[in-house]
Amino acid sequence: MNKTALQWMVTPLRHYAMFSGRAPRAEYWWFILFATPAGIMLAVVSRVMVDSRMSLLVLVYNLAMLVPSLAVAVRRFHEIDRSGWWLLMLGAYNLVLLMLVMVVAGGIAFGGGGEPNLGRELINSMPRRKWRKISPDRRFNHPMG
Repeated sequence: MNKTALQWMVTPLRHYAMFSGRAPRAEYWWFILFATPAGIMLAVVSRVMVDSRMSLLVLVYNLAMLVPSLAVAVRRFHEIDRSGWWLLMLGAYNLVLLMLVMVVAGGIAFGGGGEPNLGRELINSMPRRKWRKISPDRRFNHPMG
């Protein structure tokens, strides 16, 4: 699929609350390259102008980008056969691990088809996402309800 950089940047905004599926590296990184400088520029302009309306605009921008950022990161984890719950990890070690995860090519089994990267051994040591099949009769028969 040959998309332009602008199309890759806008894709996470179109799928802003879609936490299922997969996001290729290009989608994730072009969105980050779009959202981060835009947020930094808004924050700098807000500081220079010392205007409460600009500060409110920065807050609205950050809140508006929160869900698409989380969604594209979760879809990126799915692309490398990992659960999106890995985003809950905190700490410097985990930030390095997160950066490695976002650079690794997608799994061949799901059409990622990339070459193995340097971080592949580290990524393979992480627990894999477990898929459960739920029978149609058990979907709505919750023991508490």
